[in-house]
Amino acid sequence: IYIYIFFLKKKINHYKMKLIKFLILSFFIVTVIAQVPNQVPIPVLPDGTKNYNVTGGNGVKIFVEEKGDPTKLTMILCAPIMSSRLSWEVQFNDPSLNGNFHLVRYDYRGTGRSDKPTDVNAYSTDLHVLDLNAVIDSIKSDKIILVGASFGALVSIGSMKTKKVDGFISVSGIFNGDIPFFTNATDPSDVYQTAIDTLNLGFSFLTAKPLSDQFRSFAFGQISQLSPVFRHNKSPIPDFGKIFSSLNIPTLFLIGDKDAIVPADYSQEYVSLAKDGQKIVYTGVGHSPQWEISQTFKNDISNFAKKF
Repeated sequence: IYIYIFFLKKKINHYKMKLIKFLILSFFIVTVIAQVPNQVPIPVLPDGTKNYNVTGGNGVKIFVEEKGDPTKLTMILCAPIMSSRLSWEVQFNDPSLNGNFHLVRYDYRGTGRSDKPTDVNAYSTDLHVLDLNAVIDSIKSDKIILVGASFGALVSIGSMKTKKVDGFISVSGIFNGDIPFFTNATDPSDVYQTAIDTLNLGFSFLTAKPLSDQFRSFAFGQISQLSPVFRHNKSPIPDFGKIFSSLNIPTLFLIGDKDAIVPADYSQEYVSLAKDGQKIVYTGVGHSPQWEISQTFKNDISNFAKKF
C-alpha cells in the first residue's frame, strides 16, 4: 500500500505540473498572442463615481454620472449615436482628466440606465436636446464645456441654442442629415440576425484600424441595452448650421482624416462657420479618436480646456 501511495503522489504531482504549464501557456496566449497589433483595444479601468437621475424632456429619467471636483471646470461628455455613457470610459476614468476637471457623462434616453420610452416619437432630436439641458441645469459649475462626439455634437449644438456654455469640442464632425448606416442599421421587423449582421458591418466604419474582438463585444454590449424604438426613430434633424453660425464661443474641432462616417471635408465646412474655432485633423484616424488615439485625444481636450 505504501508503494501504491508513493506512485499515486508522483502521478498527482505530474498532473499538477501539467496543469501549471497549461495555465502559464494560457496566460501567454491571452496576454500576448491574443493582442493582435494594429487593433483598437478596450482597457479595463476602475470605477467609483457619483450618479443620479435628472428629469429630461416629457418626464423621461436620464441617468447621469460625474467624477472630479465640481468646483473645477466641467466637461459634459455627449456620446455618439446608439452609444451609452460608457463610450467615454477611457476619458472618464483617466486620473489626469478627472483630477483636473469635473467630468460628467450621461445615458441618452433609450440607452444604458436611462428610461426607455416605447413611443418612437419620444426619440426626436428636440427631446434629446431637452435631456442635455436638464443635465446642464443639474450642474453647479461656473464654467462648462460640452464635448460632443458625432451625434453628441448635434445634441450639444441644439442645447447651446438656449443654454449658455463656455466652450464646445466637436469630435468626429457634425452631420446635418441622415447617415445611411444608422437609418438602415436594423431590419424594421427586428429580425435578430439581420440586426447583428448589419451592426457588425457598421462597426467596421467606426475606426481606421480594425476593431479588436474586445472592442467589438463592447460595442455590441452597449447596443444590447439600447431600445429598438431608439433605432427606428426617423425624426428630421434641424439645420444646425444656422444655429452654429450664430454662436460666439471658443470651439475645437477634432477630425479624423480617415473618417468613413462623416467625411473630413464635410466636417471642416463647419469650422468655417465658427466665429472662434480651431481644428485638429488627425492623420490615419477614423470616426472614434477618443478610442483610437486616446492619449493624444486627452492631451488635446485638456489643452483646450485649460484656456478657460
